[in-house]
Amino acid sequence: MASSSSLSSMGGPRWGSREGGRSSPIPYRQGPLDYWPPVLCKCGNKAGRLTAWSDENPGRRFVKCFSATPAMGGCDFWHWVDPPPSPFLRELLIDLRDAVRALRMENRELQGRVSDAAQQQIWPVYAAEEQRALAEPIGAETVAVVTKKAEENAELRCRICSLENEVFIFKFLVVTCVVVVLAMAWVSIDMRDEHEINMIGRITHHTSLT
Repeated sequence: MASSSSLSSMGGPRWGSREGGRSSPIPYRQGPLDYWPPVLCKCGNKAGRLTAWSDENPGRRFVKCFSATPAMGGCDFWHWVDPPPSPFLRELLIDLRDAVRALRMENRELQGRVSDAAQQQIWPVYAAEEQRALAEPIGAETVAVVTKKAEENAELRCRICSLENEVFIFKFLVVTCVVVVLAMAWVSIDMRDEHEINMIGRITHHTSLT
């Protein structure tokens, strides 16, 4: 197992960083300790398995001391679990990662706009009839203005709902692409390992015959 200094030169996550310096673009199906067989750190405890999402190692898993924090102490143990991704997979995963993060930012902005629009509504829907009754003494012109404002608010709410649906569908497609790409990568790694094992077996068999 390589040391911390040599792993850092290979583009690994900085010690103490959160999953390679930034948070994951997708939720994980397992927790950092939900794996088997366990890997023990220098403290004798089960190491946590995380995933790096840096530009150098997107989607690459590693294990490190689960107690390695300024508050808890721990040790400097950590080690890569997966081999480095190919240049093609690296670029593809980086593009998908950035797309998911951009969608998250757009979703936060959209939620802010929805909140602002809700706060700017002068007359709630449940009090529309009462407000129209209060506006009758003012005159027909004022009633027309109030009605137009209510219609504009209703149209704005419809547009916001439509945008939220489109964002949800796009996020679902992006996450699906990420899962498919990761599955293809793992299958490719397994096939390569199986091919290497078959080659070693053939060489061994040929040597024993000679």
